Amino acid sequence: PSVPLDGPLLLGARAYLPIPSSWSQKRRAEAEAGHIRPVVKPDMDNLLKHLKDCLTTMRFWADDKLVVGYLPGTGKYYGVEPRWEIEIQRLEDSV
Repeated sequence: PSVPLDGPLLLGARAYLPIPSSWSQKRRAEAEAGHIRPVVKPDMDNLLKHLKDCLTTMRFWADDKLVVGYLPGTGKYYGVEPRWEIEIQRLEDSV
């Protein structure tokens, strides 16, 4: 943003990890559909910490202490294309 966000914030983050190429087509399809979720390193706590540090460096907010909660769906998923999907909401806008 042109001005860093302030006040209490909610963070939504989906980390899409690569689907192992050794998996069968059936298992790959189940992973892509979200029926199989990653239980591999890095753990979600570390991913979120890294993401929040990056967003602080990029001046989305002054400090990640402003994040007071997480939006539904935050977690690790498999995806054909590894990526992050990020959503930030002001707490008062979501209540």
